Amino acid sequence: MLEACLPSLPLTRLGRSPPRCRQATHVSPGIRHWGPHPFRRPRGSRREDGTAICHRLRFPNDDTLQILALVANHMKFKDVGQMRKSTLKRFVRLPAFPEHLELHRLDCLSSHGRLEAYQALKHFLAETPAEQVSPPRLLTGVDLQDMGYVPGPTSKEC
Repeated sequence: MLEACLPSLPLTRLGRSPPRCRQATHVSPGIRHWGPHPFRRPRGSRREDGTAICHRLRFPNDDTLQILALVANHMKFKDVGQMRKSTLKRFVRLPAFPEHLELHRLDCLSSHGRLEAYQALKHFLAETPAEQVSPPRLLTGVDLQDMGYVPGPTSKEC
């Protein structure tokens, strides 16, 4: 009886004791539902789960942060066609963006095979100069100090 449940175990249950095998309920024709959806939980709990898994596997903190960023941003690729130019530039400036892009490519190839968003981003990166994607800052703290402002708590009041 347990063998019938194993293919439907959600990935979030790995490492925990297997659930009791339940009868599937039909939500709509052709769709079986085996209980609460594992990913329909508050966003914070998924981040906490990912952090706990990375710490349990003894990943370095930098790797943990990158893995959490990959998980948090992987669904944004579906909106690339509707993103404004400024949003797209901010998205492309994510740390280690080539890893995000490669994860998206592999995700698409393993599911539906459509790479329109991937190709659009590759085209955007090839056509847009780096100065436009990540322009230099107009004003920095050093500039303010050069103008005579003193750093400290009083600078917040200005």
